[in-house]
Amino acid sequence: MKLDIDFAPRSSGLMNVRRAVSALGTALAIAGTVALTSNTVATLPPPPGDILAGVNVDAVNAAIETLNMPWGIVLTHIEESVGDAVRLTRLEIDTASGRLILQGEATDDRAVLALPALLNAKPDFSEARVLSQSRSAPGAQSAFPVRFVLELRLRSARKGGV
Repeated sequence: MKLDIDFAPRSSGLMNVRRAVSALGTALAIAGTVALTSNTVATLPPPPGDILAGVNVDAVNAAIETLNMPWGIVLTHIEESVGDAVRLTRLEIDTASGRLILQGEATDDRAVLALPALLNAKPDFSEARVLSQSRSAPGAQSAFPVRFVLELRLRSARKGGV
């Protein structure tokens, strides 16, 4: 008895038709893609005059002036004034009025009272004052038992300050 094993049987005619249809579909898809993308033309962006045609320039300038706060200078001055006896927990800023509210904790009352004097010595701040100050509960153990809220005003840019 003879065993005849064929590891690569011949394909039927139906298989050749499938391959031909698949190749034709792929060619049509590529041709369609090329036809669609060849109609798209890259152009230069419009000149700046066209972009700002309907915009109120005064309103844009006012918004820029409101948002244009010298953050680096302000934060550097605050960092220089706050020592190890004080830590800030919150900073609220009203850029339109140039007002900052600092909330924090301190080791003692003297550290809180010294902070406005240090901030007032900076040329970019017009006024610093303590709005409130309180001690934590008598039984509470904390390295920073004094809570405070301080108001800080910036010098106006029009007056030569920040």
